[in-house]
Amino acid sequence: MYSIRKNIKSETLVFKAFSFRDIAIILLMVAFAIKTSTLNLINQYKVEYVTLMFALSIFLVSKNRINVGHRNYEILKAYLLSKPHKVYATMNVVKAKKHKGVFDLVNIINIKNNTIYLKNGYAKLFQVPPIDLFRLSKDETELLITSIDEYYNAYSSSIKWITLSYPVNYKQAINNLERKKQETEDQTKLHFLIKKINELKELEKTKVDREYFLMIYGKSLNHLSESETITKRFLSELKLQDVSDEKTKNIFEKLNNLNSNI
Repeated sequence: MYSIRKNIKSETLVFKAFSFRDIAIILLMVAFAIKTSTLNLINQYKVEYVTLMFALSIFLVSKNRINVGHRNYEILKAYLLSKPHKVYATMNVVKAKKHKGVFDLVNIINIKNNTIYLKNGYAKLFQVPPIDLFRLSKDETELLITSIDEYYNAYSSSIKWITLSYPVNYKQAINNLERKKQETEDQTKLHFLIKKINELKELEKTKVDREYFLMIYGKSLNHLSESETITKRFLSELKLQDVSDEKTKNIFEKLNNLNSNI
């Protein structure tokens, strides 16, 4: 059994899309058109005037396509009764966007005295010189691996290893060779200089330089100092180097904009 609520209302349609009210509105508008068509200004266009009013009445009682469930005359009535919208002449002023630097892009407040001041703590960056593992003896390799393993066991705070790869820059060397090429008249030396210049240009296209860094963190300056002591003691084989404030800033610029150069 289905219960039908008493407050549900439904229109009684005479035709497919018109109710008694719609037909009453159409008849009233047509009657009004016939009555006023006798006026001197309209009399000569009587048929056209009555046809236009009939078409207008059909449009008004038709359902609005945007506001589903409402007739066009209901939308018109709501618009006329609503508060008029004031129109103001305005000028669009486009403000220049402020360029965000590295401190705005990452969680950094300042970089001072080899210390990175973060919004939620402190950090410090060390450069790790490259190591030629193929030149190390077996004992040296085992000592290096053991020191890193012991460091991971002893150090409980967060760390971050950073590797940067960027194209080599032989521009200065190429310029020096180009200057020597202009000054020499010896064909043997000239051939050697041209060959060297071409080699450097080819290396710029294919070779990359890599730098390695280790960043440690601390909740306070004292905590950061303790972390630095532990790191340098256990990773003495890596020969960690301090990084200048300027280079630290350039590294973060590079990390947040891969198209930039250090």
